[in-house]
Parts: sequence; C-alpha cells; structure tokens
Amino acid sequence: NNPIGDAAINEMRKFGVDTRFIARGGDRVGIYFYEKGASVRPSKVVYDRAHSSISQAQPGDMDWKAAFQGAEWFHFTGITPALGDNVAELTEEGCKIAKEMGLTVSCDLNFRKKLWTSEKAGRVMGRLMEYVDVVVANEEDAEKVFGIKAADTDVTQGELDMEGYKYVARELMNRFNLKIVTITLRESLSASDNNWSAMLYDGKEYLFSKRYKLHIVDRVGGGDSFGAGLIYSLISGYDNRDALEFAVAASALKHTIVGDTNHVSVDEVEALKGGDASGRVQRYHTVYLIKGESGLSALFFLLIHSLYTSTQYFYWKMVYSFILHTNPFSCKQYGEFQVLKTLAHLSFYGIIMFGTLKDKIHIFIS
Repeated sequence: NNPIGDAAINEMRKFGVDTRFIARGGDRVGIYFYEKGASVRPSKVVYDRAHSSISQAQPGDMDWKAAFQGAEWFHFTGITPALGDNVAELTEEGCKIAKEMGLTVSCDLNFRKKLWTSEKAGRVMGRLMEYVDVVVANEEDAEKVFGIKAADTDVTQGELDMEGYKYVARELMNRFNLKIVTITLRESLSASDNNWSAMLYDGKEYLFSKRYKLHIVDRVGGGDSFGAGLIYSLISGYDNRDALEFAVAASALKHTIVGDTNHVSVDEVEALKGGDASGRVQRYHTVYLIKGESGLSALFFLLIHSLYTSTQYFYWKMVYSFILHTNPFSCKQYGEFQVLKTLAHLSFYGIIMFGTLKDKIHIFIS
C-alpha cells in the first residue's frame, strides 16, 4: 500500500482493467530482475519476492463473491500458490467460490523451480486441479509438476514429437477430469529465434495450430498472452480450432513487443491468424465529428496529402483544423486508434482554405 502499488494499479487501469476488487496490504511489491538473452546466451531471471505483499496474503483477504459477481471465468497460475502455503490456501479458497458461483476455472501450471520443488508443486497443484476446467501447460510443466513426460522430445534441440504431446494431454485430462487441455510448443533454436505453436485436446480430437517462426524481441509474457488469447476467444464463442489459432497468434505477436503487456488489438491478432504475417506498415484513418456551438463558425484548416505511386491508393496524410471565434466545441472520435497531433510537431506544406459552417464537419486524420 504505497506509491509503487499505486503505479501497478494505474498500469492496469489504463488498459481498462477493473481494479475495484484488488486487495491491498503488506509492505512491498515483489519484483524480479531480467537479463535478456540473445543468440547462444540464455536469458536470466533473479526473483526478489521475499516478504512481498502477495506472499503475505491470507485466506479471507479477498472478497471473492463480490469480485466474481457477473464474471464468467477465473484464471490462476502455478506461480501464485508457489509463494507460500497461505497463498495456496487463498488460491484454493478462490477456486472453491468460483465453482460454487458457476465460473469456468482455468490454470496455467507455470512451474518455477526457484520457487518450489517438483514434489511440493505436484502435491499442491494436484489438489487445486480438482477445480480446474481448462489447463495451459508448456513442454516441461506436466513433467516437472505431475511427472507426465512427452517421449522423444528435446526442446533444447528444437525437437518435438507430436505423439508424445498427445499422450501428455490425454493423461492430464484423464487424471483431473478436465474439459480442455492446451500445451504451448516452443522449439528453441536459440535465445533469439524460436518456432512457436500449440495444441488443444478436448477429449475428442487433437488440434495443432500453425507454427510461427519467431525472431524474438521479448519473450516475457509469451505464455500469459497465449492464456489470455485462449480465454478471450472461448468466452467470445470461438470454436476450439479458432480459439487455438487466436491464442497462438496473440502470443506470437507478444514476442515482438518489449515488456510484459501484449499491446495488440483483436484486429491485429485476427490479421495474423488469417495469414497476414508480412509485417507491412498499416495505415489507419480516424474520423472526428466537430460541432460548432453557435452561429457561423470561421474555419481555417490545413490540408496535406501525398500520392504513393507504388500503390493505387490515395492517402490523406493529415488534416489539421482550427476553429476560430466559436464557443468550445464537442469532439467525438470514430475508430479504434487515437491520433493526437499538435502544431508544434508538424512539418507541412499545402494550401489554406476558408469557409463557414452552421452545424458540423467531418474531419479525417491519419
């Protein structure tokens, strides 16, 4: 409960996350130090989580019923219960109430050997899996946590045996009575280049996604972005095949973005999912509706355009407007992308036009 905690909450709020039910307490926020690898040098992580706020959390600290009101899905990862017995009990408390209230419960196994042993992970996670409907795992989680290993697989050599992963998925589903098992498939060619895909098993068929050849900018959050894409797509009514492809595409895009957060839109994920991996520059137009509040409004605006001879399209580069001698006007944006430009940042040429209006004018900015 300090300015660092405020900053963490504000970081989530700016992306539209509802933060009303976050429980605050403790003296510090846990952190980790990340050294990014490249080529033959692996990335390294050092955790500094001792006495962190989440590690001090106790059963009863969360108002689960209020948080779950109107919700459809509860997701947790294996990192949370690894932080202490008290946090494992808190996680189980949340799982129980989620099931009582009819939520789907999903879990990313996320084994971290620096946080607990395989023996304890198997014991604690085995108990929590009783509440889980959908599980996300990677090529090592099932082995390290539950001793279920894919045969003829060596991820360090970029070698994966798909039949082995079918066995892993089937064993997980049968052991824990799951509805869906997903496994992310990372072929590590180097710290900088990976092949990335995933599989999904629903008890009836084994689905394998397309494989992406990734040149990695930042792989932190790659697994989480897969889980987020899977949850989003299943909640949105995608069938299993489309949900798998959406999740893999979302995660592939995350590997190109620095930081923990996947700064992509649904349209961008759908474009990659649909086969557009060209990486060509995308240009968007934003429409503003500007209304004059009184009488005739004097309008000066600068119009700039250029014609790209390499294509058959005429692009509006910019329209910058000034409304003079008018009361404050209302401005409503149409479109997904916000474009804010100021005169100080403009380098322009063009023509000046004068006109009057009574009601409104549509202005396109790109």
